Amino acid sequence: MTEIVTEEGKLHLAMLIDLLSQRLFGYAMGARHDTDLIVVVVVLNMAAAARGVIFHSDRGSEPGLNRSSQHRLPGLIKAARWAQ
Repeated sequence: MTEIVTEEGKLHLAMLIDLLSQRLFGYAMGARHDTDLIVVVVVLNMAAAARGVIFHSDRGSEPGLNRSSQHRLPGLIKAARWAQ
């Protein structure tokens, strides 16, 4: 999660990037670092897992949200915002 300070206030940006190719899989933005933003990131993680990508986070997380540094989330993907 990246916090960007603007003239209008803070903007929180969460993104999923392939570190090898530097490809942006998807992103989510919000005015607050809240549960809704985290849910979008989890959906993006699920979408990446469906494509055979292993999600890895070494930057930490909120307590209880990152039980393992690597995990795959199975499930159907209803919606995700993909970078073009």
